[in-house]
Amino acid sequence: MQKRSAVVSFIEEERAKGLTNKEIQHKLLDAGWQMDIIHKVMDKDNMSKTPTPHNPPVQPRSTIELRHIAYGLGGVFILLVLFVAFA
Repeated sequence: MQKRSAVVSFIEEERAKGLTNKEIQHKLLDAGWQMDIIHKVMDKDNMSKTPTPHNPPVQPRSTIELRHIAYGLGGVFILLVLFVAFA
């Protein structure tokens, strides 16, 4: 079993309490930790958590929306026919 460092454990505990990264950084700095170590651990921690992509469900177009598209395309077709006929 891999032993977790004290900083990583502290960060996880504070995040579980709902603290932001900035608040956790301030606490670690107040406790005497160096900023480069804090950044290294937090960056490594953020890199290990791969974000899941947010894919909203695909919703079918409503019949009203399809009807509007059809009317629009029909109108364009009629205008083109009139333009060709009278040009």
